[in-house]
Amino acid sequence: MRQYNPSIIPRNHKVEEALEAANTNNLQPLHELLKALESPYAENKEFSSYQNPALETETPYQTFCGT
Repeated sequence: MRQYNPSIIPRNHKVEEALEAANTNNLQPLHELLKALESPYAENKEFSSYQNPALETETPYQTFCGT
C-alpha cells in the first residue's frame, strides 16, 4: 500500500498557509512545502506536519468547480 499511496500530499490547509505567507513576501512555508513534496512516498519525520489533516477547529476548506 505504501508503494502506491504517498505519505505526503498537498493538503489544502498547508497550501493555503504557504500562499498566505507568500502574500506577505514570506516564501519559507512555500519552500518547505515544495521540499516535502519532492519525495512524497518517502517516510520522513522532518515533514510529519504535512501528513496531518486540518484541525477540527479550523474552518473547513471548500472548493468550487469552475468552467
